Amino acid sequence: MDSGSNTMAQVSVATGAASLIGSGCCCMPFVSYMAMAVVPPLAIAAIITGTMALSSAEEQGGGGMAKLGIGLGIATFVLDIGMVALSFFMGVGLVSLIAILEAM
Repeated sequence: MDSGSNTMAQVSVATGAASLIGSGCCCMPFVSYMAMAVVPPLAIAAIITGTMALSSAEEQGGGGMAKLGIGLGIATFVLDIGMVALSFFMGVGLVSLIAILEAM
């Protein structure tokens, strides 16, 4: 295999980028349910394939691409956890506001 290509690193970057783009689609109507079902497996695939690519990076190259794929996968997880937390706290705040207004 030639020294500049590491297929696992390329797969890691592709799945990481797809998961990050899909994470942004969760705000679109009718796409959000599909995106939330597809994004986490893509992020997991990016992290796993990036880790596998790092282990073979010395002989095949592509260490930077593997790290990029891992970073994209982790960034997607952080973004998704933030969106879930934000929506939860907004929902709790809305319920609390309604309870306060009803008590008046």
